[in-house]
Amino acid sequence: MASTPGVPAGQGGAVFAEATFDIASARWTWSPEMYVLIGVRDTGRDPSVLVFERMHPSDRPVVAEVLEQAVREPGPFAGQYRLRDDEERERVIAFVGDVIRDAAGEPTALRGIAFDVSRASRQVSAEAVAAATADRAAIEQVKGAVMFAYGLDADAAFGLLSRYSQRGNVKLATIASRVTDLMASQPEPGTERSLLQVLEQALRPPRRAAGRDDDEAETG
Repeated sequence: MASTPGVPAGQGGAVFAEATFDIASARWTWSPEMYVLIGVRDTGRDPSVLVFERMHPSDRPVVAEVLEQAVREPGPFAGQYRLRDDEERERVIAFVGDVIRDAAGEPTALRGIAFDVSRASRQVSAEAVAAATADRAAIEQVKGAVMFAYGLDADAAFGLLSRYSQRGNVKLATIASRVTDLMASQPEPGTERSLLQVLEQALRPPRRAAGRDDDEAETG
């Protein structure tokens, strides 16, 4: 599937893009949004070969080691790299990911989310954070959790939270508040959800409130 290349960061490009690595077949697959995010055409080639060809030479061994480590010892992973798009513009892409396990708890795949942390995109994130100054404590707490879980720097962690906010059209402060509540109610160690799963859930209104409303409607 062809996609529109060369979309400047923050100007109509994809907010998020996903990639999945199937452990059994040792193959990566990308969502169509990934090609928009990095600004290249889908030519049908192996996505991992495509991105490593475009990647800055200094970043290749670092990213390769992160991914190889994630495959050897499945768990949370993160990284950042620079690459040239089809218009010869440099983009800075950050990624975070988690392991997908089957019912028996065995790892079957890695799921990663990529987002643009180029200068223009960082400016959007900074503006979103500045607009939520009154709720900065919750945002800082969740940002710290993201940095700790995935080894991201402050800019990339803010970028990830901001892009979840954009994707769900939910205020950054609201997401941060929901995440802190969800993290506080996590189940016992070993059965808890990953932070990415918690962020996904934070885009939706709390189920408890909806349940109470339904109960009241039925008994009213």
